[in-house]
Amino acid sequence: MDTNYFKSSKKVLIIRFHRVGDVVLTLPAVRSLKKTYRNLSITMLVDSRTFNLIEKDDTFDEIIVWDKKRWRNLPKLKAIREIFKALLYLRKKKFDIVLDFQDFLETAVLSFLTGAKNRIGYSDGLKSMFYNIKVAPIKGVRHDVERYFTLLRAIDVKCETDDLKIKFTNEDKKYADEFLKNAGINENDILIGVNPGASASYKMWGVDNFSKLADAILQKDNNPKILVFWGPGEEEIANNLISKLSHKLILAPSTSLRQFAALVERCNVFITNDTGPMHIAAGMSVFVLAIFLKNHSDPRISSPLGNKHKVVIAEETTISDILLFYESVNKC
Repeated sequence: MDTNYFKSSKKVLIIRFHRVGDVVLTLPAVRSLKKTYRNLSITMLVDSRTFNLIEKDDTFDEIIVWDKKRWRNLPKLKAIREIFKALLYLRKKKFDIVLDFQDFLETAVLSFLTGAKNRIGYSDGLKSMFYNIKVAPIKGVRHDVERYFTLLRAIDVKCETDDLKIKFTNEDKKYADEFLKNAGINENDILIGVNPGASASYKMWGVDNFSKLADAILQKDNNPKILVFWGPGEEEIANNLISKLSHKLILAPSTSLRQFAALVERCNVFITNDTGPMHIAAGMSVFVLAIFLKNHSDPRISSPLGNKHKVVIAEETTISDILLFYESVNKC
């Protein structure tokens, strides 16, 4: 296989829709591509939920929103016209290469419709007929980041970085700093982030369990401040947790994804279910305690990237065991 595609190419389109965590875990692969071929112009195609996350990331020369959520709410004919206009815009960009990290039939067809000469994706299933550079899927159970690396290594891109860091602006940092100041949290405080929500209910450890853990941490050590994070549709879960320990917990404000990252970066430890904020915290170099539920999430595939984090299976771990991790981090 000729692997010199990027040496003769200038414009690359990366397709990665879906959840926050999926986009975050794509960053090491995209940054490896940019590092290997610095003159490439890289465009990222995302949906409206994740645009804000990478909007200020200079890894990308352009970010295009494929706004499926909005199109679903339009009258059918108007939605078709909007999609057609979006396709025409992609074709006018004249991409040399499309990399389909989404790996759906829908995105395989989309990669074909861009008109790009080289369309790279996995060789399994019906979708592979829309690619002209087909990469064999990785065998066995492997982390998502390693799976994304497979696409690039097959075409001679060195993948060595584990950089998940979310790039936020001074305004985002100012928003986070002002909230912390007004909440009575100063730079010398130990700050514990707790994230009881998740993208699906079957991934949630439960408010009662988070409440017991937070109470145990506070009884063990009176110094930390505990900040309860939440995302869209999760405010009720966060408030439920707050109500169980009343004045002892602090509710995080409503944030954009970049503001969320700026707040998380201030935490010493981030305790969370298996969800997108878990990967944001890992990318901000915060110690992460990730709680996975047995038979619902596989940490071999989606655990927080890096060696300093701790993954526990809820059904196999006691709160006392989790406290040991907190104590070990607190000594660092």
